[in-house]
Amino acid sequence: SHPDMPDVRHANALLAFDLGDALAGLGHLEQIAPSRRRPAVAQLQRRLWLRTQTDPARLAARRGQGAHAHDILVRAQASVGGDQGDELLAPLAEAFAEIGDVARALALGRRLVLRAGAGVPDRLAYAAVLLKANQDAELAVLVRQLRNSALTTSQRADLDGLPAALAIRQADAMREAGNLAGAYGVLSPMMSDRPDDAGIAS
Repeated sequence: SHPDMPDVRHANALLAFDLGDALAGLGHLEQIAPSRRRPAVAQLQRRLWLRTQTDPARLAARRGQGAHAHDILVRAQASVGGDQGDELLAPLAEAFAEIGDVARALALGRRLVLRAGAGVPDRLAYAAVLLKANQDAELAVLVRQLRNSALTTSQRADLDGLPAALAIRQADAMREAGNLAGAYGVLSPMMSDRPDDAGIAS
């Protein structure tokens, strides 16, 4: 192998991103000479940088440090302004939704789908934001609209996973409230449609 080659560094950074190690990914990209960084490298660098902000924010929120989590994400949002930041709207919106700032999450998500050139990937990303923000009614409408869109196999799989994720969340809420029969009623159709989905069966 040739670790000094830009394509190898880029591939290693992509792998680090998929494995959730944003700092390692940035380290790989920083070893590519600026003159040899293609647009895809710069884009990945921005995504990795944002991950170094959203991951600590999520961790702070789980530890009960909501204000600190919010401050991290607000600073990150200010740093990714402008057109270049559009590609980061979805992960930033999802992070805001996860720490409980639904209003800001929805504002960013709607900016994503209303911008010029927005397409199916943007609408799928917004659907994920709606799911995390517990906006079930709007999510249901969007899912119906997307079912009538021309989707790739991967996009279709992402879309099919949304109702299942929604059903799991609703069933969990019912179980916590002691309504086991209701939880089973919500999950039963999904278990019939997706018998191999361990997440539903559990």
